[in-house]
Amino acid sequence: MSDSRFTQTIIEERIYLVAMVATGLVGLAATIATGLVGLAAAIAIGLVGLAAAIAIGLVGLAATIATGFLDLAMAIATEFVSLGELIPNLRRSSLKAPTARID
Repeated sequence: MSDSRFTQTIIEERIYLVAMVATGLVGLAATIATGLVGLAAAIAIGLVGLAAAIAIGLVGLAATIATGFLDLAMAIATEFVSLGELIPNLRRSSLKAPTARID
C-alpha cells in the first residue's frame, strides 16, 4: 500500500468518525429538544388544568355563598311574614278593653 493510499484511508476514516460523532450529537440534540418540548407541553397542560380547577372551585364557592345568602334572605322574609301576621293579632288583643269577671 502506498503512502498516499494509506493517508487517504486515514482521512476517510477521520471523516467517517467526524460524521458519526456529528450524527450522534444531532440525535442527542433532537432528543433533548423533544424532551424539553414534551416537558413544556406537560407543564402548560398542568397549568391549564390547574387554572380550570381553580376557576371551577371559585364558581362553586360563589354559588355556595349565593345560595347561603338566598337561604338567609328567605328565612328573614319568612320571619317578617310571620311577624306581620302576628302583630295585627297582638294589636287586636291589646286594644280590647279588659273585662271584669264577676263570679
